[in-house]
Amino acid sequence: MDDPVPAPGLIWPGEWAPRDGTLLAWPPAEGGTWRGSNPLIDLFDELIAQLRAVEPVYLIVGPDQASAIEKRLGGSDESLHLLPLPLNEFWLRDSAPIFALDHSGQPLAVAPRFNGWGQRFPHELDQLLPTLLSRRLGLPLHRLELCTEGGALESNGDGLILTTRSALLATNRCNPDLAVVEQRLREVFSLRRLIWLDEGLAGDHTDGHIDNLARFTRPTQLVAVSPGLPRQHPNQDRLQKNWQRLDALVADEPGLELVGLPTLDLMLQGRPVPASYANFYLAPGLVLLPTFGHNADNEARSILADLMPERRVICLDCRALINQGGGLHCLAQPLRLPSRGANQ
Repeated sequence: MDDPVPAPGLIWPGEWAPRDGTLLAWPPAEGGTWRGSNPLIDLFDELIAQLRAVEPVYLIVGPDQASAIEKRLGGSDESLHLLPLPLNEFWLRDSAPIFALDHSGQPLAVAPRFNGWGQRFPHELDQLLPTLLSRRLGLPLHRLELCTEGGALESNGDGLILTTRSALLATNRCNPDLAVVEQRLREVFSLRRLIWLDEGLAGDHTDGHIDNLARFTRPTQLVAVSPGLPRQHPNQDRLQKNWQRLDALVADEPGLELVGLPTLDLMLQGRPVPASYANFYLAPGLVLLPTFGHNADNEARSILADLMPERRVICLDCRALINQGGGLHCLAQPLRLPSRGANQ
């Protein structure tokens, strides 16, 4: 099932496109299974419940934890499928493959090289995940000859992809130069245009993933974090330059709309925390929005509700998650499977 040479012209659908479910991973617990109440696990309970109400959830669990997790979540059925597989981390947006479509509309998995966000974290198990998962799900696996993560790339489903230089060209990813990176992405995806922003948020151990900065809500609508911080803040200049780049893109892309999201200024132990309202996740009929107990939470909810009136905005308190270094979008990967009907 593993083809090292990707077939050309793959389609990477937007997050709103029909699919067969969401792929998540249960957070590993040191010394066994999580017990009792824990803010991080309480968030996973709520996230999984919200998703199960609208689409199947495929949940990767530690092989020795499957029974306890199944019991905690009320049992498995057509809305919950447990996949016992070994993992280092639970950020599946980055370590799991991208589920794309070939030219005939058949699903397949596309796997970049994963090196633990530039060798920052153990990843010997996560490197095996695309192979193990594609075999378990019965999907062809194609290799993308770049070292990157799913959160570093954002697709509008129509040939436009956003990324950042700080992540894709970081020296700890050992990728070739910009021109070769762009060529390799074009060789795999039906890429019409690749848009490079400069830097991500300060304090982001991914080196600045795009999913904390700018996201598509539909092929012609883009939301991005606005530059609304004091001049001396480490994120203000970065956000200002990124906004100018996106504004120029809108001027050059007929029909594309750019809408601003509030900017957050959260600190942990005196350092900026990469909390972002752009790190939402789209599910059938839903926008799952990370909130942080901040007075801008309601503003972000209202903006996304106005932009996507066909979806309910569900706010999930992600303070426990951001303390682990990521957000909602970092957890989840839209899943496409062979020989199944897809949900809207």
